[in-house]
Amino acid sequence: MDPRSTTMLARLLWGENANTLSEEEALLIGDSVLNRVDSPHYPKTVPEVIMQPQQYSPYNPSDPNYKRIMQFGEKHPKWPEYIGYAQKILDPKRKRSTITHYFSSTPPKWAASMVGLAKKGAHWFGTEDPASRRRPLKAAVADAFMREDR
Repeated sequence: MDPRSTTMLARLLWGENANTLSEEEALLIGDSVLNRVDSPHYPKTVPEVIMQPQQYSPYNPSDPNYKRIMQFGEKHPKWPEYIGYAQKILDPKRKRSTITHYFSSTPPKWAASMVGLAKKGAHWFGTEDPASRRRPLKAAVADAFMREDR
């Protein structure tokens, strides 16, 4: 297991609602990273996928969580829990979901291109519809995903 990938995943998870993140949410967030690594549309390593500009917001230097995740490490009492999540995510024997994207607040425009969108904890998760790369996004569809009955 690549130590840099493990550390970066643990920090990413810490930046995503650290005190309320469930293991299920952590695994789905991790799946989004690994599924992008496997996609021809994204870089080929965990660090490169996570560091893509405007993708994983805790790693955007302008994000309020950026400084907090960079300081998150071995001395923090939650570090073992989050490293454990990262190790589980990176276990090649673990069966993954098909998740490629997620958000936790107002749906971004790209949410209209997601299929199978479902809410887990504080996050909405979905898989990119391959056809969406060939059609315009419709923000109104994203609004429909926020209904409570989904």
